Amino acid sequence: GRLREPRWFRLPGGVPGRFVVARSGDAWVAFTWFNDRGNCYEDLGGAGAWAGPGDEAPYYDRWGHLYDQWGGDPGWSAGRSAHLGLANADTGFAVTWHWLHEADEKATPNMAYRGLLALRFGDGSDGARRRRQPAGRTEARDRITAFHNPVIPTLQGGQFRCLDVLENALVIKKTAEVTKLTFRRDALGRTVHVRLFGLSGTGGVAVTAPGLPIVPHLVSHGGLTDDPYGPNHARPGDRHAPLIGDPNVPPDEVVFSVPLSPRGKTIVAVRETPGINLAYLKWDDRRTFVIRSSALGCPLAEFSTRTLCLHNLRAYAKTPPALVRLPLYWYQCNASTPLYCLNILQAFRLVENGPEALRFEVVSHNRGQRARSTMAAVIPAVAAAPVIRVNARLDVLRQWDLPGIQYLNSYPENSWQPRDWPCDWVVLVDASGRVMERFFKERLEGQRRGDPVTEWRNRLAFVQGAAQRGNLFIYVANRAPADQEHTYRLCSVWLDSHFEVVEQRAPLRQGRRFEVDYVLAVGGDRSLTRAQAVDIARKALAEGTLCPHWLKPQQIADETPNSPG
Repeated sequence: GRLREPRWFRLPGGVPGRFVVARSGDAWVAFTWFNDRGNCYEDLGGAGAWAGPGDEAPYYDRWGHLYDQWGGDPGWSAGRSAHLGLANADTGFAVTWHWLHEADEKATPNMAYRGLLALRFGDGSDGARRRRQPAGRTEARDRITAFHNPVIPTLQGGQFRCLDVLENALVIKKTAEVTKLTFRRDALGRTVHVRLFGLSGTGGVAVTAPGLPIVPHLVSHGGLTDDPYGPNHARPGDRHAPLIGDPNVPPDEVVFSVPLSPRGKTIVAVRETPGINLAYLKWDDRRTFVIRSSALGCPLAEFSTRTLCLHNLRAYAKTPPALVRLPLYWYQCNASTPLYCLNILQAFRLVENGPEALRFEVVSHNRGQRARSTMAAVIPAVAAAPVIRVNARLDVLRQWDLPGIQYLNSYPENSWQPRDWPCDWVVLVDASGRVMERFFKERLEGQRRGDPVTEWRNRLAFVQGAAQRGNLFIYVANRAPADQEHTYRLCSVWLDSHFEVVEQRAPLRQGRRFEVDYVLAVGGDRSLTRAQAVDIARKALAEGTLCPHWLKPQQIADETPNSPG
C-alpha cells in the first residue's frame, strides 16, 4: 500500500517501541536502537566501560570509543524536536530520522548530533520452522527481542564490564590465568561476540569450547588511542597524518564469537600459553597484522592487507630482519603495468591463530579479474629457526596473455648499496643435482661458479648468505601442471630473487591452474659456508622440506666442522 500523507512520530515518546520493521511477504528489514539515550556502552550490571584501578593515573583500564567522548547528549531523543518520519518512496517507504524537526533551537558549541542505529535483515526462514503466525513477523520479533536482551555469561577468572553497543560485543577483563565463560541455554541459538582484554600478549592464546572450533582474533592498540584530546590522532585542530602504530606493543585483547546452544550450557575457556599469535595493529593506516612468537620474544614478522606482503621476518630478537619483504601474491617480474599484478585483495582468512601454528589464506586478483591468486600460508610455533610453508595457486579466470609470472620474490634488504648488504652469495641446487654459486660483491665476470641454474623443473633448493642477522633458505616444489618449467633470476642490485613459472604457449585459456609449494626459513649466522649451504640444499631436496633444526648456527658447525668456505 501507499501512505496518504507523510507521518511523523515524536522521539522517543511518540514511537511505540524502539524499532521500525518493514515487511514484504516473509522478508523483512528492521531499524532499531538499543536505547533512546544513544549510549555507546551499557553496564548491564557490570563495572562499566571506564572502570579503572583507582583514583590515580591511568584511571582507566582501557580507552573507550571516540563516539563516547564529545560534549552534548547523544541519542535519537537528544533534540527536543527530534522526530521519526515515514513517507512514500519510488519503491516502498522511506524512513528518516530528524534531529531537528520544524524547530527553532539555539545553537551551542556542544550540540551533539549522533546516534546508534542497528539494521536487522531476514527472509523468514527462522520463523517458518515453528509458527502459526507469519514467519517474517515472528523472526523479526525474535531477532529484535534478542538484540535488546543480550546474554551475559557467568564468569570465573574475569570481570564483566559492559556491553559495547557499537560493536555488539561483551567487554570482559581477564583477571586470572584461565578465564571461563558459562552461557545459559539459548532457545534462539544466538551468536555472542566477546572482547576480552588484559592479556600479556607475549605468546599464544587458546580459546576452547567443547565441540566448537573457535578462532581467536587478537588486537594490539600499538601504543595509540582514539582520545580526541590526546597527542595520538583525531585532535579537532590537527591535520590528518598517517597513523603508524608500534608493532612492538603486544596484543592486549582477544576477540571471538561463540554460537550458543539451544539445548544446554556453552562453556568457553580462555588461557594464554607459549606459542605463536597474529594480532591486528588497530591504529595503523597500513592495515598491519603483527606475528609474534614466545620463542623469539619480539615480533616475528608483519603482514599488511594494504601491500599483501609479509614484512620484516626475523631470525633473532636483537638483530635486523633477515627478510624485509615477501609478496604473497602472483605478479609479473618487474611488472610494467598494474594489470599484471594480482594484488587487489579479495579475502584474508585466518584459519588458525596459534598457539601451535598460524594458518591464513590470502586471495587476490588483478584489475579486470583475469586471474586469481591464492596463497595459503602456515607458520609453526617452533623454538628453532622461523619457517613459513606456502601453497601458491594461480587460476586463469579469463584469457591471460603473459608467458611467465612469478610466485615468489624475496628481498633480504631495503638498500641497493653494497655497503648495506648483509650477505655475499647465493647457492642453488636443482633436482638433477646441478649446483650454482653466485657472488654479489665481485666483478660481473666473476660472479658465477658452477652450473647455470636459471631454468629448472620439479624441485629447487636455494640458500642466500652469509648474514649475521640470519640466512635465507628456500625449498620449492612444483605441483601443477606436472613437469612445469620454472626460471630463477637474481637481481644483482637489490639482491632479490625471482622465482617464476614460464608458459611458452601464451595466451593461456580460462581454467588453467598453476600450483607451487615452497618452504622459506631464516636462520644460522655469518659462520655459514657455501659448502654447508650446498649440504643443506641437498638434504632439503632429499627430504622434500626444510627442517628448522638444520639451520641453527651450532647445529651447522657440529654437522660440517671442516667445510671449506
